[in-house]
Amino acid sequence: MVKWIGLEIQRCEAGLDGDEAGLVEFVARYKVGGKAERLHEVSRFVREDGRWYYVAGQVS
Repeated sequence: MVKWIGLEIQRCEAGLDGDEAGLVEFVARYKVGGKAERLHEVSRFVREDGRWYYVAGQVS
């Protein structure tokens, strides 16, 4: 079972009211079986009909 323990936004590019696309870099911390892990990802999003959708992410 995964237990999420933290989320840190490192960077945001675009994604404001007039934007059609945006980018978010984050580090998510979690535990699996008592072992601490982290996920560092740069995610791309697009806006369609006023809603944001995840397009792709690159894990580092």
